[in-house]
Amino acid sequence: MTHDMLWLFLHPRCALKILIFWHKTKSYNQNKISLASIYNWLCQFQENDREMIVLLFSYIRFYSQEKITQILLKQNENLLQKMKKNGIEPDHIIYITVDEPASSSHLMLNLLRDAGHLQRLRVHFMDSKNILGIIQKTNELGSGAIVYVDDFAGTGNQFLNSRKDIADGVPLIGQFPEFFLVPAICIEAHMQITKAGVEVIADHIHNYSDRPLHSSCVRLKEDVKNRLIEIAKEIDKGAPLGYRDLASMVVFYRNSPNSLPSIFRGNVGQDISKGIFPRNTDFHRCVSV
Repeated sequence: MTHDMLWLFLHPRCALKILIFWHKTKSYNQNKISLASIYNWLCQFQENDREMIVLLFSYIRFYSQEKITQILLKQNENLLQKMKKNGIEPDHIIYITVDEPASSSHLMLNLLRDAGHLQRLRVHFMDSKNILGIIQKTNELGSGAIVYVDDFAGTGNQFLNSRKDIADGVPLIGQFPEFFLVPAICIEAHMQITKAGVEVIADHIHNYSDRPLHSSCVRLKEDVKNRLIEIAKEIDKGAPLGYRDLASMVVFYRNSPNSLPSIFRGNVGQDISKGIFPRNTDFHRCVSV
């Protein structure tokens, strides 16, 4: 038995948490997750730090493709029923993506469209950048509803930037109540988007208490939290707790948000530390020429 294997043998509670963690996250697309890969990833860290890192496992909220599909279908069905009660038929609903082609928004809407057979309902699909097309469609319909679809929102900035051109450019926007379908959303984004007049329909609102490394969370002992943040800074000095220090703990089967702490992502280039949930953009380092 090697020294590292001995550590696992001497920490049976960690072994159980690792098993649960693997079962929950094994469908992650960007990295083949096995019991061995989790163990090897943990072995990057100092022996005295591993048990603290394993403590974070229970906070990871993982969304498999099956789970996301179920959530989107349920959310959409409830929304369709709600709109029908308000006199809005499916053929007056416009589903809009909120980012570049091949982004998570496009993938989520395609997933919902195919699983929910939305084309049979004669709903309409548009891209947020096609302002002229949205103007023409809203003028044609006169009234109805706009539904934006994505998998996650951290600060809400990306969504609001995409929506701004629509809100500023579509004369009939007031005749179309707006909804944002999303499996998970940080409380920061929820407040921002709701304030803008868009109704958020989410499976999970990611509060500060769900994020053990966030400055507003007090779930961990102070010394443990400080050490974990120190480790994150050793991996990535620029954004150790992810974008805007959100320290979110949500991971999707296809990719992890850029707001995930570096302990789980590793660094860009994966040369200082390899991540268990690296983003697809983390496998290379941009070089200036």
